[in-house]
Amino acid sequence: MLVTLHGGPHDGRIIDADTSVPLRLPVLMPGAGGEAPELGEIAAYAPDDGGVWRYAGSSS
Repeated sequence: MLVTLHGGPHDGRIIDADTSVPLRLPVLMPGAGGEAPELGEIAAYAPDDGGVWRYAGSSS
């Protein structure tokens, strides 16, 4: 199912997701001096009572 993410580092993105479980998406941090990006925190999204997928926090 296509869902739009609201808030957090992925705000406004539309993704095809399994809506039966909360989403956990990696956040890429820019690399220093033109190096490749590094994996940062993991952003979590979950639907609210109205079915809108909102940022629920992050973990490292």
